[in-house]
Amino acid sequence: MIRELTNRAIKETFIQMCLERPIEKITVQDIAERCGISKQTFYNHFRDKQDLMNYVYDEEVKRAVDTFCSDDRGTAAMRRAISSVLNRCRELQGYYSSLVRYQTQNSFSEFFFETARLYFENSAAPAAANRGIDAHQPGSSSRLDRVIGFACAGLNWIMVDWIRRGMVEEVETIADEMIACLPEELCDVLNKKV
Repeated sequence: MIRELTNRAIKETFIQMCLERPIEKITVQDIAERCGISKQTFYNHFRDKQDLMNYVYDEEVKRAVDTFCSDDRGTAAMRRAISSVLNRCRELQGYYSSLVRYQTQNSFSEFFFETARLYFENSAAPAAANRGIDAHQPGSSSRLDRVIGFACAGLNWIMVDWIRRGMVEEVETIADEMIACLPEELCDVLNKKV
């Protein structure tokens, strides 16, 4: 309970600081001072600033996907999940604008790609299994894996481009565009039409 509260406080402090200055100018010491904790307390919760960023990604993106797509795995559920993620990005526009400009290992773009890939793999697994395809086989190179990779790259590009351009389009417009860009073969698998 205390660990979760401290993690949340550090996360919220970091997000607020990202609204004020570029991520690369924020140090662990800055975060700790603003949060009212010691540097050692920060390190008891996170390995470094990148680990904190990964925690924020996980909390912000994966939770939205898990919440909106846990039972219904079709494109309608995916659209709801995408809208939820886009709305949260818009609420924290300055933060996400900073994230897409900050290029380092485990960048937002890489995290978003990986989250989308896992979502598609998990969503497509039941229908793929009916076709004799193992969607969870690590390193496999099935047609479905390539279609999923292609879809993730496209969704990632749309998301990052939308953020970089200041999120000017409406959330629903971008969500519709993302769904419309999905390969038909993947939509059929997600909607269990195969």
